[in-house]
Amino acid sequence: MDDFISISEAAEKIGASVALIRRWCQTGKMPAVKVGKTWIIKASDVEKHPPVGEWAKGRPKK
Repeated sequence: MDDFISISEAAEKIGASVALIRRWCQTGKMPAVKVGKTWIIKASDVEKHPPVGEWAKGRPKK
């Protein structure tokens, strides 16, 4: 049986904000299931996702 984790745990694992993970769940970028008001994510899916790095910070300022 797969282990499931919360959005906050997923955010901590890949170095992203909770809001970003929630948005990814809503748009389908992160596979997740909504149970009531809570999103749950398979731990194995989070491990497959690359860590959030420089690309998530946006363009450099001039």
